[in-house]
Amino acid sequence: SDNNIRRRLGSGNRKLDGAQQFQFDGSTSIKFSKCVDIKTLPDNYVVDDDTVLSNIKGGDMLSAKSYVLFHMCSGDTCYEDEEYIVDINTYTKNIASYHANYKDTICQSCNMYADFCSSGNDDGGNNYNNNNNYNYYGSRKLKNFDCDECDQYNCFSQNNNNAYNEAINNLIDDISDCLRTGSYGSNGEELYAGPMCSASGKGVELALFLDNECTTYTTQNKFGSLPSYYMYSSSNVFEATKDSFQKAFSVTTSCEDLDIENPYNQANDDGANNDGNGEMNDYCKQLFDEGGALGLSSCSANDDQNGNYYYGNQNQNNGNYGSDDFLSWYTYDMTSENAQ
Repeated sequence: SDNNIRRRLGSGNRKLDGAQQFQFDGSTSIKFSKCVDIKTLPDNYVVDDDTVLSNIKGGDMLSAKSYVLFHMCSGDTCYEDEEYIVDINTYTKNIASYHANYKDTICQSCNMYADFCSSGNDDGGNNYNNNNNYNYYGSRKLKNFDCDECDQYNCFSQNNNNAYNEAINNLIDDISDCLRTGSYGSNGEELYAGPMCSASGKGVELALFLDNECTTYTTQNKFGSLPSYYMYSSSNVFEATKDSFQKAFSVTTSCEDLDIENPYNQANDDGANNDGNGEMNDYCKQLFDEGGALGLSSCSANDDQNGNYYYGNQNQNNGNYGSDDFLSWYTYDMTSENAQ
């Protein structure tokens, strides 16, 4: 349950066991499970303002941090009994970028080897080397070039250029890092845009926040109601960015290396008999290395010796926290510091 997740996160045991990490390789994949919002205790300065207090009480403002739970899979088998957790910003920055760059990588190869497809060298999508989908370069496992994917991703259209793909990646990074919108709320606060769990927890939505770390969510403005010219210059770029975000939460993401084998080397490459699986790509690695993803089973619940869980408020000193005796009515799962 979501309460179980909040309990385990609050335990302070947040480090992934190294041995657990290195059992994954390029043959594994990532499957989204659910998204969970953790309600946090706002910073002191926030609750000194009567307007802010009123908005919090009325449900128009919420201090929260979103986390993504995912499964690791091998082939068609996903290990449903273990979930891994990472903050939503790290997840979208890497997994949405994978889906944006997958097409970019395919199309770069298609443009580089366009003469290979037009000259009839392709085998109709069956690939070389006894239909093996991969080749090896040293210890690296390379994906085979397939002319059918050039057509599938419309790689010869005008939109497939470096500037266009770079703009998509930049927008993914900006939104994941908390994008300054250039717009202001009803009380003059600057608005920032970032990813947040959907109400159902089954996906992501672009939400608006009152701080540059995207932790103070506001319901008084909607992302879709803001002018776009400050945030992005092309609706095509935004639509492609949105598509990459959606795929991060709906499509199983491969951890294979995105580098593609030169098609002229595929037919005679004896290295394809290598039984290795290759390393995880950087997108998957960063969930663990940079994002600190961990298995929930490695977190011990924050219970006392009698099995009673202490929720966030009960672990805090109920001293003066704003003029409205804030902690007498505000409930939360953990402090902002513990949610980092």
